[in-house]
Amino acid sequence: MTSVASSSTLARQLCDWLAPALEQGRYPFRKADCGLRLYSIRGPLHPDLVLWINPGSFVAAALLNLLQHLPDNDALINAQAAAEVLGLNHFVLWHPGGLDIYETGSLRIHQHIAAGEPRPAPQAAAALTELLEQLRLLCVLHTRPPEQLGAWHLYNLCEQALWRAGDLHATRLRRTAEPPADLESHVRQQMLLVLALLLDALADGRLPRHLGPQQLATFVAARRSPATTDSLPLPEEAAAAELLFVLHRLEQLSPFHPVERASQFIELLLHGSHPLAQAGLPQPKLPAADTAVLQLYCDDLLSDPAAIDIDQSGRLALKALLRRLHQTGSPPGRQETQLFALTACDLHHARACLVDSREPSAQQLPRLQGLLRQVWPGRRLILPPHSPLALWQLAYLLGLLPTGARCDLCLPATLLGQPAAETVLALIHQCCHLEQLQSDGSLCQLRLWRQPAEPGALTQLIHLNHQRALAWHDQPFATTPLQAQAPHQNITETEPPPAATPMPGRQQQVREAIDQQIAARPRFHFPADYLYDLASIERRHHTLNNGPWQLGQQLLENVSLLDCHGKRIVETDIDHAWALLLASHSQQQIELPLAQEACRELVLRYLEDLASLRTLILSESHAGLTPARLARRFATRLWRQLALPPWDRIRLCARQYGRSLPA
Repeated sequence: MTSVASSSTLARQLCDWLAPALEQGRYPFRKADCGLRLYSIRGPLHPDLVLWINPGSFVAAALLNLLQHLPDNDALINAQAAAEVLGLNHFVLWHPGGLDIYETGSLRIHQHIAAGEPRPAPQAAAALTELLEQLRLLCVLHTRPPEQLGAWHLYNLCEQALWRAGDLHATRLRRTAEPPADLESHVRQQMLLVLALLLDALADGRLPRHLGPQQLATFVAARRSPATTDSLPLPEEAAAAELLFVLHRLEQLSPFHPVERASQFIELLLHGSHPLAQAGLPQPKLPAADTAVLQLYCDDLLSDPAAIDIDQSGRLALKALLRRLHQTGSPPGRQETQLFALTACDLHHARACLVDSREPSAQQLPRLQGLLRQVWPGRRLILPPHSPLALWQLAYLLGLLPTGARCDLCLPATLLGQPAAETVLALIHQCCHLEQLQSDGSLCQLRLWRQPAEPGALTQLIHLNHQRALAWHDQPFATTPLQAQAPHQNITETEPPPAATPMPGRQQQVREAIDQQIAARPRFHFPADYLYDLASIERRHHTLNNGPWQLGQQLLENVSLLDCHGKRIVETDIDHAWALLLASHSQQQIELPLAQEACRELVLRYLEDLASLRTLILSESHAGLTPARLARRFATRLWRQLALPPWDRIRLCARQYGRSLPA
């Protein structure tokens, strides 16, 4: 909040000083907490000190913030928001002028205690003792009735319970033989689903009277819909007890009366569980749908029988509860927890927030690759194995949509800056019209229109990978172009390079087939595309003027390099020499690792990719063209157009490392 940098240390000292007094039982306070995180209308808040009457039930007695200056407007408003969340009618600010007890509603000073500036408790023992006496009276005489506790209080009560239950459940799962790789995410979803089903039963009056932890599994299995199945076991007994405890506390607070507070409370749970919120990102409002829509991970409530809603199981249950509270009619025609459960879609509008940064497991990869082949028949679309799931979802979604469909997307800006995104960007470039593209630095919002595939010239796709840019063949953007920061460059609007010289019909078909496959290959830009896995290693900048360079004399472990005029440029080790030589065919400014071993790794990986690319071009050329001599000439001419090192030089480099490549 507005506290000094050292306020956390001072708050811990105050907690230690208070502990003996609280243990004696003179005060109604049971615990002092200095590490609390609250969610409020002002965003996340971190009060310096909270005194609890019952922390498990979220019943607080006082809030104290430490300031290095006299209270300003921000300090007052933030403390007021935190007090509202805790259900307090008063809060305390300790500043250089002393201790002030404020009324939460009016922000008037209820009482001033002379104490000087915030300092360790032993030096202000008299003032703090007087404060405790005043707070004891206030928490008894000015306790809020349940109906005056707002939606933010109910939401934070549930968030605290979800955190405690999830921590207990995750601890048990970590002791199993094979805990899930994305344990925290799955546990959070499981806890939210159970809580949502309990709230739904409480809302319609069907909560069993003697529901205990042992009966919770049977209760959840009977209440959840087929769309909300989950492979993880239900909460173990301690986690279940936490959720039931908070449910009984909610029963005391009558959370569904009045309906306005109930709706806001469930909406807060829904918004707070959004993948963007869990990732600490803002949540934009995607355009409303005027027709039946395919919706992925959005908060909007759908009721069209033709609509499809794809979301986490707990969020689907919260949406069902909200529809009942809002009386908005029936649920959408189909609800799923996975986009990949859809095998066809005839809807002409999709809205999606795709933020899943997890990588698919080795067991998931074959299925995902098979699904992409189904929705992109005739196209060899290969995403790198370590591509985030959000990119797999985006590629699959675009393949599902029919021609002419509109797709409103929200993606983290960092997602589009990854090397793995280049395959999907090339796919969008070929198969979509981009109408809008906006970014605030953390998120990108796009509006795409699905159109028939129009493979671009091979040089355009290579340009796309070299420049890491969106080279659209449509009209200019209707709104601000994307300025998302990639690891080395910006993704910006660029003009595509001129198309290649027209070829005879059959050769053009072969070239377009190769275009599509090259678009799915992420690496052409050496060495920049090979440095992402070595982000923390020390590098050195090199300027490659008058390229391409050539090998000069070799003396022991060092090699000299010559420019295109035969002038000696540099002398270095063999690995850096080959890296510089290969890069000099297309680059002028590069960075290389200082360590020779790391540089050797880069060169070897580049050689593997070049050999694979050469095999692809030769294979497709011979498969599509006859006689063999024509196919060979076609492949050779195509290679020269790619701004890559000559093949004979690549073979020479491979021999240096004991590897043999075909002519």
